[in-house]
Amino acid sequence: MTNVLAIDLGATSGRAIIGTYEAGGVHLTEISRFKDYVMKSENTWFWNLDEIMRQIKQAIIKANDYDGVDSIAVNTWGVDFGLIDAEGKLIRQPIHYRDERTKDMLEVAADYMPLEQIYKETGIQLMEINTLYQLLYVKINEPEIYKRVDKVLMMPDLINYLLTGIMLSERSIASTTQLYNPMKKQWSEEIIESFSFERHFFTDLIDAGQVIGKLKPEFTSEETQSIQVVSIASHDTASAVFSVPSDDEAFTFISSGTWSLIGQELDYPIINDQAFSNEIGVKDKVTFLRNLTGLWILEQCKAEYKRKGYDYSYSEIMQLTNETTETTGYIDVNDAVFSTSGDMIDRINDYLLLTGQKKIQTPGEVFKLIYTSLAMKYREVQEQLESITNIKSNKVYIVGGGAKSDLLCQLTANISNKVVVAGPSEATATGNISMQLVGLNHFEDTREAKQLLRTIGDVKEYLPIETDNWETAYQHYASIINR
Repeated sequence: MTNVLAIDLGATSGRAIIGTYEAGGVHLTEISRFKDYVMKSENTWFWNLDEIMRQIKQAIIKANDYDGVDSIAVNTWGVDFGLIDAEGKLIRQPIHYRDERTKDMLEVAADYMPLEQIYKETGIQLMEINTLYQLLYVKINEPEIYKRVDKVLMMPDLINYLLTGIMLSERSIASTTQLYNPMKKQWSEEIIESFSFERHFFTDLIDAGQVIGKLKPEFTSEETQSIQVVSIASHDTASAVFSVPSDDEAFTFISSGTWSLIGQELDYPIINDQAFSNEIGVKDKVTFLRNLTGLWILEQCKAEYKRKGYDYSYSEIMQLTNETTETTGYIDVNDAVFSTSGDMIDRINDYLLLTGQKKIQTPGEVFKLIYTSLAMKYREVQEQLESITNIKSNKVYIVGGGAKSDLLCQLTANISNKVVVAGPSEATATGNISMQLVGLNHFEDTREAKQLLRTIGDVKEYLPIETDNWETAYQHYASIINR
């Protein structure tokens, strides 16, 4: 029997999950779930790394109650990073990607290199939250911080450094930065030179499935001193895509959570459409995808109702949407107006009025509009994706938290007129665990590891229904968002 510990850090919560491998199968046990590591100081949003590390240490200790673990690996969201000084110390807490400091930084970046050339060099969707623009902001606006920097470590690399004392950069998370060249499979020297960043900021790159080192003494006890830290596909999307239960060489996936990422796994990058990214997956696979605002809008509305005294559970939200028989309008979930926190219900109604639609009133109408609009966006982007790659399928795989929503999955099937295969819901942790077992030499290759995922039965199929009605609805949606 082998136990491995997956630390899965999402945009809104973290999980510590033990994967127990024996008799050719894997059993998952969640040992802790935590949140409240997003903080605000004055006008700056940041990640409370101290709290994250405290929770990871507690998970390592708690794992002793489950016969201990042989290894640990961390995956996180993309684009954010920590700044390390020459003494190896963290200069400050990492800044949160939704902090508004990078607003308009695309225009600033264009003075250093044309945006078209940035995309051509990196193959990454041009978004001002990307690492490139965050680091450029520090250089221009915080020179006293910038001159102290010796290394820039992406969040999972930073946590691995704090756990082991070893500084390395894993490729999947590096590929989210817009500082990485997916053709050369290295940091982009052209980007680094054009923006006059220091070359020593960026550490050596490693692949998923390698052992980084052992835990530092402060994270160990007599029982845990032999735990190894493994490099997995540390960008949560890459781990989630690795967990997709498909035997096909190419498939369409939706990683559905706070963000929604829609794409296909390819053998090579496609750099011809700035709306799509070429991120690195497992074993040099390219996840050709587009980032969309996902369940963030619903989470914001849920929090807004809670502030008003209505703390709806997700099961209550489902009941409210089921009781709402009509879809009362549509929004473009990727409109910039929905990207930041606060007053989300008012923003939805402002958007509806601006696009000639009626305001919505009840919580059921709000939640149903969000789920329906999200499923509409899924179809829209799937069609764009298929037109670029020329890879079409009658199935789409949904993984992540959105896979737990029967409503979202059924709407996606109906509107896309495709079979939806939903699950695993803990996709990132599942991919994390599988790659740890590769790193510990339990499998000869990743294909064998992917077969292991079939032993985790958290998968459900949804067949499309009422497709004629939904086709009419989709054309109405398209006429609204394209006006």
